[in-house]
Amino acid sequence: GLSARDIMGYCVIWTIVSGVIISGTFVILSFM
Repeated sequence: GLSARDIMGYCVIWTIVSGVIISGTFVILSFM
C-alpha cells in the first residue's frame, strides 16, 4: 500500500519532472 512517505516521494518526483518539462519547453520555445 501507499504510505505517507511514498506519497511525499511521488509528489517530489512529479514536482521535479514537471519543472524540468516546463523549463525545457520554455528553453525550446525561446530557441525556435
